Amino acid sequence: MQMTVEEIRSKLESDIRWAERGLVRIYQNQTTDEIEARETIHSNGIGFTGFDAEILTSFAQRSERGWGLTEPQKKVLFRRMPKYAGQLHRLAYGG
Repeated sequence: MQMTVEEIRSKLESDIRWAERGLVRIYQNQTTDEIEARETIHSNGIGFTGFDAEILTSFAQRSERGWGLTEPQKKVLFRRMPKYAGQLHRLAYGG
């Protein structure tokens, strides 16, 4: 059953597993130069906003290394990830 964008948004703001998985999924779909620069370079509909790029890239890299996020980092993640629900919906279901 396909989830709605709103359902995904709700999960991203309340479930750390969803927030971290979504974080890594978006990070992995950015261009290589954006990952390396830790900033938004291309307007291609995928990746972090310019405001979020540096901090969320650092969180994603921590997560990929198997390091946990601190409680303050989790709070930041819960505040910032819901805006990416639409991107995650497109990555999961196309469109």
